[in-house]
Amino acid sequence: MAIAQEDLELIKQQLGTYVKEHLSNWLAEQSLGKPPVVYELELRERMVRVEEELRHQRELMQKCAKMGTAKMGTHHVFPGTQCASANNRASLG
Repeated sequence: MAIAQEDLELIKQQLGTYVKEHLSNWLAEQSLGKPPVVYELELRERMVRVEEELRHQRELMQKCAKMGTAKMGTHHVFPGTQCASANNRASLG
C-alpha cells in the first residue's frame, strides 16, 4: 500500500506545525534557548578581565610615550609597538 502524494504533504504540514509548537519548550528543557546563569556570569568575568587588560595596555602606552617624549624631546609613538623609546633606539642604531 503506497502513500499518496497528498497524504505525504498533509503529514509534512502536520509535522511542521507540531515541531513549531513544541520547539521552544524542547529548547528550554535542554537550556539551549537561553544561556544558563553560570555562562552569563563567566562572560561578565571575562569582560572585566579584558577591560582591565586594555586599561593596563593603555597605561603602558602612555608611560612609554612620556618616556619617549622626555628622551627625544618629541612625541614619537609608532603603531603596534609597546614602547616608543625602544623603537626609536632601534631605528637610530
